[in-house]
Amino acid sequence: MLLTGQRRNEVAGMTRRELSDDGATWNIPGSRTKNGRAHTVPLSPLVRELIASVKAKPDSPFIFTTTGTTPVSGWSRMKDRLDAAMLAAAREEGHAVIQPWTLHDLRRTFVTGMVELHVPPHVVELVVNHISGTRAGVAGTYNRSELLPERKAALERWATHVQGLVVPWPDSAWRESGGGSDGRAAEDPRGSEAPHKRRMHR
Repeated sequence: MLLTGQRRNEVAGMTRRELSDDGATWNIPGSRTKNGRAHTVPLSPLVRELIASVKAKPDSPFIFTTTGTTPVSGWSRMKDRLDAAMLAAAREEGHAVIQPWTLHDLRRTFVTGMVELHVPPHVVELVVNHISGTRAGVAGTYNRSELLPERKAALERWATHVQGLVVPWPDSAWRESGGGSDGRAAEDPRGSEAPHKRRMHR
């Protein structure tokens, strides 16, 4: 959810048929989206790696499933376990509590984080399959561009940023990488404030 910005039930119900042959694209049918519009999600290398790490259930169409016949569920229990792990990590760093949050906050964090990484708002709206704002009304009627290359670049930039928060990149490694694939070598894709410059939270 955090890496793709898609809704909880959309992620939970991901099927193998929705993935492209090379695994680089996730095509969500309109029957599974909130607004009824089919939606294409370019998958970053990190997301593809995570999907590949999930042990497949024989003959199950679902990527994320415990039964093999239905999408993963039990969100409350999973969040309770995640809260416990987060609290333990916070206490290791000298914090007694964590702020209350919901799973939907992951989507809000995704949108806010993309904006902070200077992804244009109209690209963010396309990534999360919103038809409000710059895609609403007359503008949306005439503007049919899907901006897939821009969305792909934005999602890869966001994945790099998140990965940098979990496993900070040494400055030397970033310099040796030559920057992003879009040629913006001088700008760290982790954002204006690189992880090594702020307190890290796992």
